[in-house]
Amino acid sequence: MLDVFTRIQRPVCKNKRVKIVNNIIETSNLKKYFPVRKGLFSKVASYVKAVDGLNISIRKTETYGLIGESGCGKSTAGRTILHLLKPTEGKVLYENKDLSELSHRKLNDLRAEIQMVFQDPFASLNPRMKISEIVGEPLLVHKRVRRIRQSMPKVYELLETCGLTSHYADRYPHELSGGQRQRVVIARALALDPKFIVCDEPVSALDVSIQAQILKLLKNLREKLGLTYLFITHDLSVAKHISDRIGIMYLGKIVESAESTALFRKPLHPYTEALLSAVPNADPDRKKKRIILAGDPPSPMNPPEGCHFHTRCSKVLPVCSTLAPVLRDVGNGRFVACHLHHN
Repeated sequence: MLDVFTRIQRPVCKNKRVKIVNNIIETSNLKKYFPVRKGLFSKVASYVKAVDGLNISIRKTETYGLIGESGCGKSTAGRTILHLLKPTEGKVLYENKDLSELSHRKLNDLRAEIQMVFQDPFASLNPRMKISEIVGEPLLVHKRVRRIRQSMPKVYELLETCGLTSHYADRYPHELSGGQRQRVVIARALALDPKFIVCDEPVSALDVSIQAQILKLLKNLREKLGLTYLFITHDLSVAKHISDRIGIMYLGKIVESAESTALFRKPLHPYTEALLSAVPNADPDRKKKRIILAGDPPSPMNPPEGCHFHTRCSKVLPVCSTLAPVLRDVGNGRFVACHLHHN
């Protein structure tokens, strides 16, 4: 039985003209709108613009943190990137392959390489199935084994890799703690040796001490298996701990993207500044100015004209209410969508 960390060696292509793809995921003007129906005949009255022109690129073996307030479209973006939700518009490239052009069969085959860890571990586990069946099910679905009992050696390895002993295989989800259930979810995601995993708020439902353990596990797995993560969270301190690069999302759009250390050292977008000002300071002697945003986030059904953030921004310019800023490169790998930095 192969060890869980063992990778199948792929043949090296000798054709020098083959393009080396450094990005595992690229999105281009990705949109996901949900129709709002009203009236007797359920006519479409408007749309909820959950994801509204998302442009991100995720490098191989890195962790890209996607941060924003609740309702900004982070989770919808993750599901749309994996094509669990069909995009309304735009493209998602996985290793330079357009997922929208793949047949249903090829997309299902590709799902072995792209997996997801959901926010609520209890809701994402079937309460009627044993842990061995839950972790081994992907192997059965993708025909790696004929019977679930044939997957047991791999199931034991996966559980031990994720910090659980083989004794947990005969238990049910309700017999486990929240942290143990999340380890099972991670083990299930690893069953098919994926390359890319979307982690949708994987530690938000856990105690702080358990959060640290799960984050350490995810980092160790990334280093040993060469994984790539899209890490979705609203917690800036968690994102800083695990992310190599960070994208700040507001009303379905990326407003700033940068290396993690650079973004926390000097945020450029007013929205990013406000978010970072809310992070508690561990040193009580170091005081920082708290930026309070005016009002509530606008409705994604009817976002403001121009810059979506201008109704809450303390540095608003006249152009902000009429012209939407585009995400531009401002140097040193930093991108920002703000008229203050587009001169």
